[in-house]
Amino acid sequence: MNVLLLLGALGVSFLAGCVFIPILLKLSHRFNWYDDTNHRKIHTGDIPRIGGVGIFLAFLLGFFLWRLVLPLFGDYLPTGKHLWPLLAGGFIIHLTGLYDDFRNIRALYKLLLQIAAACLVVFTGHTVGTVYLPFFNVEVFLGPVGYILALVWIVGVSNAVNLIDGMDGLSSTVSASVLLGLGVFFLSRGFLLSAALSFSLLGGILAFFIYNRPPAKLFMGDSGSLLIGFLLASLPLMESTHSDSIAFLLTITLLLIPILDTFAAMTRRIRRNIPVHAPDKEHLHHKLIDLGLPVNKILILVLGLSLFLVAVVLLWVFLPGLLASCCLAASWVLTLLFFLALHRQAHKKKAKDQSA
Repeated sequence: MNVLLLLGALGVSFLAGCVFIPILLKLSHRFNWYDDTNHRKIHTGDIPRIGGVGIFLAFLLGFFLWRLVLPLFGDYLPTGKHLWPLLAGGFIIHLTGLYDDFRNIRALYKLLLQIAAACLVVFTGHTVGTVYLPFFNVEVFLGPVGYILALVWIVGVSNAVNLIDGMDGLSSTVSASVLLGLGVFFLSRGFLLSAALSFSLLGGILAFFIYNRPPAKLFMGDSGSLLIGFLLASLPLMESTHSDSIAFLLTITLLLIPILDTFAAMTRRIRRNIPVHAPDKEHLHHKLIDLGLPVNKILILVLGLSLFLVAVVLLWVFLPGLLASCCLAASWVLTLLFFLALHRQAHKKKAKDQSA
């Protein structure tokens, strides 16, 4: 019954998104709410960037309907004490991104608002209490360091998802894959609250993808990418009180693509002695485009890599052991090698173009 109710939450949020998003699209065209074009962006023409509002509304409707229906079937209604920090922080981060979509916020103010939203989650007890080491089957207690790590984690992932939102369908594809993995993991552990949040957000993103797939008619904007990143980072911390530290490790695995892309961007900018928030045109999708891959093929490639990471995580969930741990470690190595190979090929091509 829990599975059917969770699928119902996904279906409701999907249908709600299919209603809300076209309305937002029409309003955007009427009031000229378009994304600015510049040398960094790969799109041309007038494309609205208010899709994040539709995702958020669909997510809320699907989740709260699940909470209303659950008691009717005699199931235990999870306590809401873990819920309000997540929703309050998500509301702050969503409004921050929405305001930035219409009027640019200074990077420092934007960061401070992200930290404030993260603090609502972290300082209500949702931290990285322990880190699980799979090969040794032990948990390392972090103590107060866990609060700092949780803050950096939430803010970092929020921005990582935002940074990969630079190509039609890319951020929504990666995020949907991560939510699929998280939703199944939470369900397998009996964490119904986190599972419902995951599947409700997944439904909203799938509805948005209809309008965001290449060629995109609508972008999610910072109101969507920052919100999704915030929720993806916060969901595994919701279960910290259950001493399930494996959730944090598995979420890192699912998010390897945006994490490595962000780490590469920060390293690149520090090496060039420019601010880490300074934009450039050398992210994952930029490099693949420069190598001559069309947008559709890039999306298929990234989706394949994302689903590979989901498969590895689910293998660990349902068949834990040495083999699953080896596959988990191998997925990290293979994803890192993919990024290194891509960087090398892009560097070669750039050098060849400059010498021509």
